Amino acid sequence: MTQAAIRVAAEGRAGEPQRLTRRAALGSMLAAAAAVAGARTGPALAAAPRGPMALARGVNLSHWFAQSFEGYSATHLALFVKPQDLARLRAAGFAHARLNLDPDVMFPSGTALDATALTLLNRALDAIDAAGLATVVDLHPGSGKEKLAESAGQAQFVERWSRLARALAGRDPARLALEILNEPEPLRDDAWWALQERALAAIRAADQSRTVIVAGGGWSGIDDLVKRTPYGDPNLVYTVHYYAPILFTHQAAEWTWPVATRVSGLGWPEDAARAEAAAQAATRDQEAHDHVRDQIGGGAFTQSAMAASFDTLGDWARRHGDPAIYVGEFGAYARAAPRDARLRWVEAARREFERRGWGWAVWDSSRSFGLRPESGPDALDPGMLAALGLEAGR
Repeated sequence: MTQAAIRVAAEGRAGEPQRLTRRAALGSMLAAAAAVAGARTGPALAAAPRGPMALARGVNLSHWFAQSFEGYSATHLALFVKPQDLARLRAAGFAHARLNLDPDVMFPSGTALDATALTLLNRALDAIDAAGLATVVDLHPGSGKEKLAESAGQAQFVERWSRLARALAGRDPARLALEILNEPEPLRDDAWWALQERALAAIRAADQSRTVIVAGGGWSGIDDLVKRTPYGDPNLVYTVHYYAPILFTHQAAEWTWPVATRVSGLGWPEDAARAEAAAQAATRDQEAHDHVRDQIGGGAFTQSAMAASFDTLGDWARRHGDPAIYVGEFGAYARAAPRDARLRWVEAARREFERRGWGWAVWDSSRSFGLRPESGPDALDPGMLAALGLEAGR
């Protein structure tokens, strides 16, 4: 999720994975069926992949197995995202889905996997696969990450991954990747890197061939990752999230930085010469005004600032043998950002990722970040599809 971990509404669809720069491509992803079909754990494993699974043109399936506004009943888990939703995503040109998974849904009472939840997860993976999409299963807690600073919470986290990895080990490693933890904040630096390594070891004990996605810590920012030295495992993808500047991408959002909540109608890009005028137009709150003015005046609302952030990550990757990079979340909240500015930001970010050969998954499949219009039928927004470079938007 974004900088503070709660989003708004969701559904899904998808397309076929592409090859990342200098990486072996490994097909689509996970398994078939509708909400009432029988569960299966996939075919027996074939030969192990030679390198990380390719992840291109993805979409986050939010509010289904994580961040639900209606609980996690069997009915919700079976029916919230329907086969036609997934088919619509695939037809639009998406290649994979990032399936957000709250660990408390799978482990409601500690470290024992809930049998019903596992059956429904397998059905969801089958349905995504049947639509022609690959899948990233992203462990995405709604709360409780502070417990990971304690030894008991860490032990539980590692054991949960051991059991979940074993449960999913029968699935095709070319079509399913596992992401250890969404935005590990408040864990950062060595504390997170060491715990993530323990979770990775638990996954590897159960599944040697699976692509695993790892994060630098904190809010999965670029700055968190570039401080680290990559692990020795060759079948890893390194993920970051990108929502800069937060005053633009999260203006009027109620779950994030309170200053951004008090901003509305702010455009992108903005020239430094317009800093005062843009701030006056975007907010009547003095604190928010000052932040907007200072950030625009400092050049934070430009494409060159965006590119410089990605150059930092690209330099890190080159220094460390070019590991696979995946931007697992990016997007702009649609409620208050001007539509044209939001589409310009999305297109600029997506082009920067693709120019560097990085995979991406837009946040999210709901109306709140603009993939679907705010009202009307579930058809995907052609403007957003065009900004994402998808054929259906052209």
